[in-house]
Amino acid sequence: VTQIITVIAGWDSVTNAAAGITGRDAEPDGELLNRMKQSYAINANGTVSNMQANLAELSGVLDCVVLENYTNESQVQYEITLTAHSVAVCIVGGDDGEIARTIFERKSAGCGTVGETEVTYVDTEHFNATYTYKIVRPTAVDFDVQVTFFDDDMNPTTQNEVKKAIISDFLGELSNPRVKLATTVYASRFYQCVQNVTDAPIKQILIGIDGGSLGASVDVPANESPTISADSITLKFGG
Repeated sequence: VTQIITVIAGWDSVTNAAAGITGRDAEPDGELLNRMKQSYAINANGTVSNMQANLAELSGVLDCVVLENYTNESQVQYEITLTAHSVAVCIVGGDDGEIARTIFERKSAGCGTVGETEVTYVDTEHFNATYTYKIVRPTAVDFDVQVTFFDDDMNPTTQNEVKKAIISDFLGELSNPRVKLATTVYASRFYQCVQNVTDAPIKQILIGIDGGSLGASVDVPANESPTISADSITLKFGG
């Protein structure tokens, strides 16, 4: 095992012979902002933001978004088809039983669920009534970043620093929030972190998902979990 498939903030490397290297001295601004937003909704009930905040707090959950269709017609949101009056719980990690319990406690009555994976909760306080909910388990895909510099070359140490800076920004360890499910990501977010480690002029930064076309922005689907590594970052020169 030499490649981290599911990216975890603070986990930098993995080998067969040793555990991953973890630990940070302080909580980055991007993570603090996300945690503050979630904390505002966690004590409510029946709202999408409340469901998402409580699901995100479950042990082992790496990413979570809850989509809602409150209309009478089906909708497609971030490549997920939501039937009328339903929610889509898109969640990476976490125990199925805990997810089902949280949905049972936080979802409004009469609201449907969509997804390809089923989780079940048994209400032991009310005659062992069984509730089955559908959820979306996103698949891991590469998040591709291509940085083109005007300079003809760059020393290997600086190239490594550039890639590390991009990964840190992607994870929300700097000033930007972490790249998450069901969001629009703009390539411009990476300019500052790159310029923080090198004075080399940048011609352009392009981004994409899972080997697809690169552009100035990309919509991250709700059913695909973006991951990043040094191998998915390309540096080009002589722009």
